[in-house]
Amino acid sequence: MLKAKAERKFKKYFAQGLLALPYGQLIEKIVPVLQAPKDSLEIRQIIDRPFSVIMEVVTDEGRSFFVKVYKLRNPEKQRAELEREFAVSRFWFDKFKDDPEHRVIEPIWLDVENLILITRKSEGENLLKLTGRLHLFPAKRVQQRVHRSLSQAGQWLKKFQSFSIVEEVPYVKPPVELTFSFLQDYILIRLQRMVQNPKLDFDEHFQQKIIDYLKSLWQKAGAQSERLTFAHTDFSLSNILAAEDKVTVLDFNKCEINSPYKDLSRFYHQLYLLSFKPTFQKSVIEEMKASFLQGYGAPLAKDHPMFQIFFIIHQVTHLGKISRFWERGLLENVYNHYLVSRVLKDLKQTVLV
Repeated sequence: MLKAKAERKFKKYFAQGLLALPYGQLIEKIVPVLQAPKDSLEIRQIIDRPFSVIMEVVTDEGRSFFVKVYKLRNPEKQRAELEREFAVSRFWFDKFKDDPEHRVIEPIWLDVENLILITRKSEGENLLKLTGRLHLFPAKRVQQRVHRSLSQAGQWLKKFQSFSIVEEVPYVKPPVELTFSFLQDYILIRLQRMVQNPKLDFDEHFQQKIIDYLKSLWQKAGAQSERLTFAHTDFSLSNILAAEDKVTVLDFNKCEINSPYKDLSRFYHQLYLLSFKPTFQKSVIEEMKASFLQGYGAPLAKDHPMFQIFFIIHQVTHLGKISRFWERGLLENVYNHYLVSRVLKDLKQTVLV
């Protein structure tokens, strides 16, 4: 049934010029890679995304793979991005392959010309979905599993940041010049958009207060402001798979060298956002934050000036995205209006002291 659905979908997109190959030719290409007879392959699921079609393919031996075929938008740019994604993911998979608890998605094969990427399916549940089980009155067993996974996520990040930045990671650019001017320029672009947003209670006076506050934190940071590590830059709940005994991190396409607090505060910020969902108890969210920071080995990291700088940057970046109300539907905007008001309140309490 799913095979027929996949054939129809690929036929439609191929006819529209959105895919480089029809279904039959795709299967012929991947059969040698999967080392399984064509007739033995089973399509378990099909995911149609704006920029790709993803199929879960299972062999007769039970080996599972994800075959991701990109829709043709800007082929030359896509090919360059795909080569980068494959090479960087492969580098980090090799670094973590001997660690049973802290894993990286395994890239298997790349067809650059036809924009096809195959990865081995990893065990686990999306951590964003898993943490969602802690709403209302979660069972103790569920709490323990979530806290274990959050701790392992913290451990994974600590290990990732422990690798020397002198190592040559494919396609990773030289370190950013981490100065206050660099950070100020980065956040000013986002702050100015918010000032110009007529739907926001956000003026130039508040913008300057944020800049002044960040500058005061920078002055307190001392030597830590200069420390650089590898940064995933999208280290988030949705990019981590949590199994009973391990976590697997996905999507290294934006990997760079930056402050260790960029990833640390990014993940923490996502847990912070859960606190505004009415079905989550505040105490549960605080325990989740604590599990992550304890796993990372720095339970008091949130008090460090550099952590606070990047946390505010994440707050501002997220505010800018969700306050573009004209891009959202009515129901989504009901929650977004509420979230914007609560986050702005927190930001003002932090900055206007």
